[in-house]
Amino acid sequence: MIAITITDRARVTSDGRQWILWVRRGRERKKATGWRAAAYCFTRTGLRGAVARLSPDGDLSLLDQLPEFHPVPG
Repeated sequence: MIAITITDRARVTSDGRQWILWVRRGRERKKATGWRAAAYCFTRTGLRGAVARLSPDGDLSLLDQLPEFHPVPG
């Protein structure tokens, strides 16, 4: 599984079919971590746009290690 930390409030993971941008809202509580899936992306370009929109202080160069299109599961 791919996991890239963009900021302390944004991270990218993969579920095998797409990249998922997770954004943390509020603070962690006993029954909730505050993380929510904010965007589901198949292309790196789409993911960069989502990160720029939802986490403008994030380092977009971290996404350069990803291929342009999410690999299709075999």
